[in-house]
Formats: sequence, structure tokens, C-alpha cells
Amino acid sequence: MEKPVFNARRIVLLGKTVLPPFLFSSVFTVLLVSLCYAPTASAAALGDTTWADAARFGAQWWLMAFGATIKIQGAALSLMPTLITVLVLAELYRGLRKIDIASWGEAGQVVGIVLAFIAGVGFIARPAGPWWTVFIGGAALSFVIIVAAAGKNLLPAGTWQKYLLAAVPRLRWVVKVVLICGILALAAGVISGWEKVAEIHSMYQKGLGGNLGLVVVQIFYLPNYLVWGIAWALGAGVHLGLGYTSSILGTQANLLPALPVLGILPAGNINTPWLVLLPILIFAILGVLLTRVGKFNTETLGELVRSTLISTLLAALLLALLALATSGSLGAGQMAYFGARPAAVAAFTLLVVALPMLLASVLAHPLIGKITRARLRYWRGLYGERKQKNAVGSAPLSSSAPADNSAVASAKNADGAVNAPSVASSLTTSSMSSPVSMQSAVSAESPASVQSETSAARADAEISAVTAVTAPTTASAPSAPSADSPQ
Repeated sequence: MEKPVFNARRIVLLGKTVLPPFLFSSVFTVLLVSLCYAPTASAAALGDTTWADAARFGAQWWLMAFGATIKIQGAALSLMPTLITVLVLAELYRGLRKIDIASWGEAGQVVGIVLAFIAGVGFIARPAGPWWTVFIGGAALSFVIIVAAAGKNLLPAGTWQKYLLAAVPRLRWVVKVVLICGILALAAGVISGWEKVAEIHSMYQKGLGGNLGLVVVQIFYLPNYLVWGIAWALGAGVHLGLGYTSSILGTQANLLPALPVLGILPAGNINTPWLVLLPILIFAILGVLLTRVGKFNTETLGELVRSTLISTLLAALLLALLALATSGSLGAGQMAYFGARPAAVAAFTLLVVALPMLLASVLAHPLIGKITRARLRYWRGLYGERKQKNAVGSAPLSSSAPADNSAVASAKNADGAVNAPSVASSLTTSSMSSPVSMQSAVSAESPASVQSETSAARADAEISAVTAVTAPTTASAPSAPSADSPQ
């Protein structure tokens, strides 16, 4: 039975579940920014910046984690510090799983509580620029978490839900492998570009507070780097600053923003399109393993195709949304854009992940294996039959057949009357014998033996051809005397 929409106790429970992660994360962000400001409060570069300004910027930065766009000295900042976003949404998901959202009315109350808190932070921070976009981002993110936590209670049951649930295990494997690809790409970049990272960081002489703040800011964008690494590994590429693009296919280098973390990116113009074969091979192997190993090997071919298509399409949609969430600006000029293009990420996911995985899964299915083996046996037999016919057609019979036929005909006319009584007597005396002995007797008295005696000078190949031609005559010999044989 559905719970009442307006229930005071239920609303209080929802508030206790929803508010803590948002409240604690906002307070923590404000304190962290203030802590980084403290050692440099008297620095001349900060001008007349006060503690209140630092706290306000901390609150504005927290709003950016949920989609706000703010302006500082005319420059727009919209790149979400997604580490805050991930931590808050993970705690929200855990809490909603416990209280079990039972209706869309309660889902609406959760979204309302989130938007009310965001509005309160915005009223305190008073950010400049179109910061109202945070309400769109906050509502969308809350809705996604609600559906993920209580979708079984909210979404109507149907065939589509059965298909979706059947595709979830395969989707989990796709997401795991995609994450591994992104992590490996990041690790390779850090190992190869660590010296450059340290060199860029050393250019900032901001004291203890400035260096600490620089490190903290970069740490809060860790999930962004992971999504960019995935986009780089799949071939969609990462776009930074003015004209810099890098992917596994190659790099088109231009001036990079002077941020230490960007030192992990390759420099110069590089073309390596052949490297895209590596992720294609990885996901083809994944398709084979999922088809042959575990519970997936019990699927029919139709179920396999359906679940693979659904899982890879969902993966493409998810990665495109993540690319959208992790792209934005940190200023003007070279800082105007950071991130991957969502459309390119979706397209390369379909080409590099979905297509190889689907083809490999279908080819690895047991039914396709049975059909392939049956077709191979059929073609092998057909090839052997044609080979045998070609061998018979290429024998010496084709060249000597006219002469041998005339010789056989003359032998029949000359010796037919003499051989007929002997053949008849042989058949009569061997009527109780086995068919093998009868055949041997007929063969012994056949015109082929006469022909072989009269043509002793012929080559062995020609004798074989004459014997093959005279075989029908020998087989028909017993039919004449059988009518006159004693009963």
C-alpha cells in the first residue's frame, strides 16, 4: 500500500537523511578555502580580499559542484569540482536505500529539500553570474540518485524492466573495464609526465597557503581527470584551452594552461591512430569472455544480442552524461574550456566498445559455433566430391576412349559366342556360392580378360581404362543364361 504523500514524520525522516551530506560538505568546503586563505591573508597579491570573501568563494565553489556558473572579475567558472559531487551523491544514495522511497510524492519531497538547501547556500554566497543553473543540476542529480536507489518501487513493471535488469550485469562489466582503461591512461600520463608536473608546480611561488590551495583545488577535480582519461583511451579525446586536443589517436598541440596536473598530457603533434586497436581488442575479448564464462553462457542468441545492445547503449549514454558534467571553464582565454565533447564520447563508445563487443559475443555463442562447424563439414565434403570428380575427369580415359571402345566391341563380336557357355556353366555351378565368389567367377571369364590377353602390349593405364569400359558388359552376362538354367 502506498504511503501518504504528506506525512510530517516521514518528511522529517527524509530531511534527516537528505540534509547531512549537503550540509557537512558545504561547511567543509568553506572551512578548507578559509584555511588555504589564512597563510596568505596579508599577501599583496590578494589586495583587499577579506575572510568573508574567502568564505563566500568557498560557498560559491561548493555551488559549482552541482552545476552553478559563477563569475569572478568577469571570467566565468563552471567546471564542477566533482569530488564533492561524488561524495555527496554517494552518501545520499546510501541514505535513500535505507529509508526506501515508496512513491513519486516522496521523491518530489527529496528533490524539494535538496533545492531548498541549495537556495539557502546561494542566498548566503550571493554569487555573480548565472548561478541559477545550480537548480537544474541539483534537481537532475537528485532525480538520478532517487531512481537508482528506489527505481524498483517507482518505475512500473513491464517487459522493458525485465530486459533492463537482464542487461545490468553485463553493464557492470563494461563500466569496470572502461574505468580500468581510464585509470591506466592516467597512470601512464603521471609516470611519463611527472617531471613536467613538478616543473610547472615550482613556477608558482605562493608560499605555504598558495601551494596548499593549488594542490587542494587539483585534488577536488580527480573524477574529472578519470573521465578525461576514459575519453582519451576510447579515442574521443580531451580538449583543453585554445586548440589543444589529445587522444589515443594522436595529439594536436597548442598552448596549454599552466596548471601542474596538465603536465601529464603529451606535448607536440603526435599521430598514433593504430593504438585505437588496443581498446577494440580489449572489449572484443570481454565480449567473448562474458559469452563463454559464467551465467552468460546460458543465454540464447537473441537474449545475448539484446542484453549486449542495451548494456553498451546505456554505457554510451552514461559516459556522455559524465563528459557533460566534467567539462566547463575555469576562466577566459586558455582557461575557457576543459573536458571531453559528450557527442564524441558517445560516438566513440559505440564504435570502440559496443560494436567489437557485440560482434565478438555473437561469434563466440555456442549456436554460431555449431552452425559454423556444420557449414565447414558441408563445404569440406563438397570440396572432396569435386576433387574426386576432377581426378576422374583428368584420367587417360578421356584420350583413349574411342580406340578402346572399338577394340572392346571387336572383342565382344569375336569371342561372345565362345565365352557365353562358359559363363553360364560357371554361374550354374556356383549358384550356391556366395555373391563374392560369383562375382569373381564372372570377372574371371569376362571380356576384360580376353581384351587384356589380346592387348598385352598396351600400357598399364590403358588396360585399366578398357577394364572400366567393359564392366557393364560383364555385369550383364549372367542375365542371358539365367533363363535356361536348370530349376
